[in-house]
Amino acid sequence: RTTIFVTPIPSMISFKDSCDEFQAGLNASQSGDKVLIGQKNVVRDQLLDKIHQLGSYVQMTANGDPQIVLEAGFELAKPGENIDLEAPEPPEATYTGQPGELDVKVKTVRGAKAYQFQYTTDPEMKSWTSLTRTRARCKLTSLVPGTVYYLRVVVVGARAQERFGPVLTKTAY
Repeated sequence: RTTIFVTPIPSMISFKDSCDEFQAGLNASQSGDKVLIGQKNVVRDQLLDKIHQLGSYVQMTANGDPQIVLEAGFELAKPGENIDLEAPEPPEATYTGQPGELDVKVKTVRGAKAYQFQYTTDPEMKSWTSLTRTRARCKLTSLVPGTVYYLRVVVVGARAQERFGPVLTKTAY
């Protein structure tokens, strides 16, 4: 119906042929024959490539205009919601038994997509070393035994929101 997507890549005929070929492969492979299953998987991968090509074509042609995408019959993804992140609680740091190592963990924060474990030896806390993890736990290594470290955790949300936790002081052994 739309006049905007006049020369889709791949063509709609080619796309329909790939869909039909995949359906035939699905039907044929139901017998459990390993060769037919392998052929079906090859056809499936070719169809997925065409789906990705078509999606890219629509995105490039629409050039960010959601009305064009809707006119083509596609649904727009619902934008993610900002979650008010709570500040993390003070981290816990325990010795691992290895010189210069600390196991640092913090209570999981709802909505957190990543945790930045930061440490410094600077009492003014102007320069931090950061290690980013998707879990609320991190092992710090190569610390200098006998040195006082300032530790904190920064929680990062889906939309790059950041909440800084309180600082913990710990001496490395």
